[in-house]
Amino acid sequence: MAPEAECLTYPASAIGTSLSRTRGERRAVIGAGAECFARASAANLRWAVKTRSGFRVARIADGSAGPEGPVTVGETALIRFGPIRERVRVVRVVDEPRRRGFAYGTLPQHPLIGEEAFLVEWRDDDRVDLVIRSFSRPNGWLWTLLWPVVALARQVVLRRYLRALVD
Repeated sequence: MAPEAECLTYPASAIGTSLSRTRGERRAVIGAGAECFARASAANLRWAVKTRSGFRVARIADGSAGPEGPVTVGETALIRFGPIRERVRVVRVVDEPRRRGFAYGTLPQHPLIGEEAFLVEWRDDDRVDLVIRSFSRPNGWLWTLLWPVVALARQVVLRRYLRALVD
């Protein structure tokens, strides 16, 4: 099956819901002010939270953005961390005056089924936060058996994410 034809592994009714969900939310202050917001949100929209956390991201060309351009809805990426390979598709991009980021959903053969969002928010008190929101479950019996290890690894990765864009 061509990468463009692959379907997300979760229901269409849940697409983009990680952007507003608070369950599974982690946040950290990464700086303050307009300059921090501009720098952090631009980096975030180029996969920096993932790459600065030790992941390698290979964007699968869809003709809409070059390898260095900002993420686009419909873009597919292969994310690698050691032996783990994760295929994802960008399902939403947020570009608001004080909130920017994106969400991706899992594709077949990803270890998890679900969605993850990476948002940079410039708060009214001038603080800039990185917000990570997600919902997921294991994809298949092997990942269900490995879930305790996966859950521990996710906590380590979340801490890395939350430091990736610190000013």
